[in-house]
Amino acid sequence: GINAEYGAVSIPNHIMSYSPVVTALVGSLGGLIFGYVTGIIAVAGPLIAKDFGVDPLNTFLTGFITSIILFGAVLGSFFGGVLAEKLGRKPACFISSGICLFGVVTTVFSPNLYAYMIFRFICGVGVGLVGVVCPMYVSETAPENRKGTFGVLFQLMVTLGILIADIVGFGLVGFPDQSISWRVMIGSGGCLLSLALLIVAFTIMAEPIKLTHIGSIVNAETTPLKNKRSSSPFLLLSSMKLRQTFTGLILASTLQLTGINAVMYYGPAIIASAGFKNPNLLNIGIGGWNFLATFIAIFLVERLGRKKLMLIGTFLMSLSLVVVGISVNENIVKEASSRGIGVAIGLFFFLGGFEAGAGCLFWVLVNEIFDKDVKESGASFCNVTQWIFNLLVSSFFQSIPNDIVFYLFGGIGVVCAVLLFFLLKEREKIEQVIE
Repeated sequence: GINAEYGAVSIPNHIMSYSPVVTALVGSLGGLIFGYVTGIIAVAGPLIAKDFGVDPLNTFLTGFITSIILFGAVLGSFFGGVLAEKLGRKPACFISSGICLFGVVTTVFSPNLYAYMIFRFICGVGVGLVGVVCPMYVSETAPENRKGTFGVLFQLMVTLGILIADIVGFGLVGFPDQSISWRVMIGSGGCLLSLALLIVAFTIMAEPIKLTHIGSIVNAETTPLKNKRSSSPFLLLSSMKLRQTFTGLILASTLQLTGINAVMYYGPAIIASAGFKNPNLLNIGIGGWNFLATFIAIFLVERLGRKKLMLIGTFLMSLSLVVVGISVNENIVKEASSRGIGVAIGLFFFLGGFEAGAGCLFWVLVNEIFDKDVKESGASFCNVTQWIFNLLVSSFFQSIPNDIVFYLFGGIGVVCAVLLFFLLKEREKIEQVIE
């Protein structure tokens, strides 16, 4: 019988049975993998370079050690939508976690720098797939009136994964054998989390069931939510979809071109340049605040709405980046201790704005702004774009003077906020998709 009221329609109880639990689990594990596997390189990167005999002054190779995973993530996110569309969400999640597990294990046993590059690239492919498939699954199986909160859960777990990586890295960075140290850093969390998602995808995760409405009657189709005939990604460039595509581009810009991963990947170096003597320890503090700040979005996303929260967060980020830019400039702030305090305050408010806005809402919005016929292609496009921007920032961040680059990030944030003011619409009721 139809017993549960769900928004404007009634949903049969047996369809709703355990979807929120599985949804939360898939979103959590996907986010933890994403955060840990990418975040651990902030501490492990210098150890890897030293282990393989890379000259610290060779900024190209040291940067490549950090950013090679991003190249793989671009490729993975490109195919993430196709995989989910052709095979369904459950098989796509299983394959994604399997590639992550393979990539982590082989990276740990890399005998030389070239092997490391290959296997870390493969790991990136898995992370890119996870970043598309897991948020998509969450958006389709979360309760209608809590979609925003469930969507933010992915980013909450990303930040927790980064925090765990910071703590593990801090605990192992002083290990006598640094060749073993970085391998344990990468392998411990990466293997456990990838294996956990693999098991969940193989066992309790169910393919979302498409619901269709006839008045107030709900018909649950038994066919899994996958398309036999895929829509062309070139539809994203059609006049009917161009606004949605451009909105996705600006969302990706707000997520990455405002400097978040410059802060997270190179956090210790930025903090050290500002005069702190133990940057790795303070980096744990940054990771902890980054995690706690995510609760701002969890608390406000359903109350303020996506658009208001996105705009407030982006403007706060931009203002904070100006503070950081001023603080790292030795010609403006003479005392090292004052520079350190300025950087700490700026990063504190920057991360608060980021997690209240783009950090959390990107994963929600990319699965809401596109029409159903281009949803998978649109989500892949947004993820590919944000990974490319991530790669660009990671590659060129160190080559631009610190104060100028933070002013640049802040300026981009202001432009993105203005564009999103005109482009973003508050979410309207959409067709419900649950297990």
